[in-house]
Amino acid sequence: MYNLRRIHPTVLVLLGLLLLSVPVMAEMAFETTITAAQAVPITDSGGYGTATIILSDDGSVAAYTVIFAGLESTQTAAHFHNAAVGETGPVVFDLGLGSPLSGFWYPTVEEAAELTAGRIYVNIHSELYPAGEIRGNFHLTQVPTETTSWGEIKLLYR
Repeated sequence: MYNLRRIHPTVLVLLGLLLLSVPVMAEMAFETTITAAQAVPITDSGGYGTATIILSDDGSVAAYTVIFAGLESTQTAAHFHNAAVGETGPVVFDLGLGSPLSGFWYPTVEEAAELTAGRIYVNIHSELYPAGEIRGNFHLTQVPTETTSWGEIKLLYR
């Protein structure tokens, strides 16, 4: 076992500089509740669901999970779209069919910015509601999770 108090001060300074040069992970989490009340136009569906996206620190990879149930008719599609709450927008990613849906999306820089701004939504389409039976816009739920501070570094030497 090493005694950190016996390490030469120059080594400690170099270690501190190395830690400061390592990029900090800053994954962000987004979630939404998927309901008929958010569909455009609003539907009478009893369908419901939830969706989560974890965006990588550099914004280039998004892991997603979409779970829903109670649709009034057969599902025909599921997508991520780009538009504000109450507006319709273009498809940015096709999710496929079924529930649960999970996988990876590789958003463009612009799409990652739109996600952060709350302008990406999940839309579940069905035979009865081809424009979308249930929907939900994503919102940020978590700030960066892995941080290193000088206080945490100091604790290593106490």
